[in-house]
Amino acid sequence: MRILMLSSTFPYPPTRGGTQVRTFYLLKYLSQNHAVTLVTQPEPDVTDTEIVGLRNCVDNLILFNRPQDTDKSGKS
Repeated sequence: MRILMLSSTFPYPPTRGGTQVRTFYLLKYLSQNHAVTLVTQPEPDVTDTEIVGLRNCVDNLILFNRPQDTDKSGKS
């Protein structure tokens, strides 16, 4: 089965706690028998080594940058 997983947090390394740990181990489990594509957004402190580590856990890794903060007052 092909699985698309979306994660608002970068789940690697699995030592960051909470959602990241749960997501990582779910990905690792699903990848044993399925083709997993993960779409996620890395935090600014995520290293290239961590990206490679996560890429090795899934069949396809798609990263996108976090959107820039916008003026929430509605003024341009």
